[in-house]
Amino acid sequence: MPREADLEFGLAALRQKFVTPEQLDRAMASSPGAMLREQLIASGALTEEQARAVDERAHGSGRYRLGPELGHGALGRVLQAFDSSLKRDVAVKLVLDDLPADLRERFVREAELSGRLEHPNIVPVYDFGEMAPSTGSGQIRKKLFLCMKRVQGRDLAKLLADLVKGDAATRETYSRARLLALFQSICLGVAFAHSRGIIHRDLKPANVMIGEYGETLIVDWGLAKELGAAGEAAGGTAAVIELDTTAATLVMGPGTDSSSRTLEGEIVGTPDYMPPEQAAGRLSEVDRRSDIYSLGAILFAILTFRPPIEARSLKDLLGKVRSGAVRPPSSVVAAIPPELDAICLKALALRREDRFQTATELHDEIQLFLEGVKERERRQREARERVEAGRRWFARYRELRGEIEAQEKVVRERGGKIMPHQPPEEKRPLWDAEARLRALREERIGACAGATLRHVLAVKSPASRSPSRRMKSGKSGWSLGPDAISAGRRSWMSSCRAARGCVS
Repeated sequence: MPREADLEFGLAALRQKFVTPEQLDRAMASSPGAMLREQLIASGALTEEQARAVDERAHGSGRYRLGPELGHGALGRVLQAFDSSLKRDVAVKLVLDDLPADLRERFVREAELSGRLEHPNIVPVYDFGEMAPSTGSGQIRKKLFLCMKRVQGRDLAKLLADLVKGDAATRETYSRARLLALFQSICLGVAFAHSRGIIHRDLKPANVMIGEYGETLIVDWGLAKELGAAGEAAGGTAAVIELDTTAATLVMGPGTDSSSRTLEGEIVGTPDYMPPEQAAGRLSEVDRRSDIYSLGAILFAILTFRPPIEARSLKDLLGKVRSGAVRPPSSVVAAIPPELDAICLKALALRREDRFQTATELHDEIQLFLEGVKERERRQREARERVEAGRRWFARYRELRGEIEAQEKVVRERGGKIMPHQPPEEKRPLWDAEARLRALREERIGACAGATLRHVLAVKSPASRSPSRRMKSGKSGWSLGPDAISAGRRSWMSSCRAARGCVS
């Protein structure tokens, strides 16, 4: 079914006689999922200048000049827009037509709650109210709107999809450490919202925007709730429908006409990232720790590029979520460190009491992990440098053997020519040769000791043992790379064998 934005755009283009009905039909039939505006431009039926004129005709010419649709959800659709007063690009979210009164109230609540959240990791709200776009026929339809920051970039779901596809630029930019740093920013935004008594209830990769210049912003607070405020009604029947469980937001409430399944209360959220209590419709139990579960599900997706729970149908998925059938990330990607396994599984615990109790605590655990990685890399680098220094000392030890043998020959030759009764002046060359031989032997002893000491320090480096700051949620320590350990041991053993003759 064509989107409302496409229908408005198509009607405006026809009224301005920029396109014919046949061109409109062909564009809508060629790619049903694509935006009509872009299809008409791509086909040559519409120029960019004409498209802007159609936008103004379809969406009015007030303060906000509305452009093409950026996305849509359960409560509204988000359009690219231009703020003619402040001369800046913005995003405007318009409430969907014919929404039930309770869902319109959600839209108003989204504006009120998100307007209170001023944080670098939460999308800022600029304006809220009603606008009256003209349909071109003189009819005026007032719509609730929410004006927000326009983020140039992509959402986290798209970023992860690009990584899966092997996009070279994305892989070069977003290492695991970079993704974990982004996740920390999400945690901080959620922690701030929680400090203001607001929970999101629909945290997922698609609701996190990643800007082109490093911005990380949590968006779509349409299901947000203020803790302590009047909650949704409980009891009733909720529909179980099939949808894309990783992206679509599910809003199923009491009184829904369905015989599929009876649930307690209302189910809201996205199934793949929904905590068990939310999946069961026990909304009175949904609190800050419910968002922690969703954060854990996002972390799972960052580590594995897949959701923590998968099923063939929505009904099966909700059943698995309710029972806490979560697998460890390492069962999907074997290379995931046990520390991250432990952090992720704790966040995804079935019981709220077993999860991290605050988003800040989860953030700090990730920080400990990242600091551990840096410390391990520093210690491994230090161990490798010691091994290399030991090899240089050992190479010098081997060189000195030849120099000592040559100097011993010089001492023997001069000693055979000098008699005991000869004056000191004539014995001086022999004494100098003997002094040089003693210096070479002492230098060889020092080279042997230097090589041995550095190899011992490399093999016994703290990098081969657990760091002093252990993860609170995982007890596995770091280990020096096997190549560095093996190289250190081999060089150390060579030095020890050579040490037996270093004074000869």
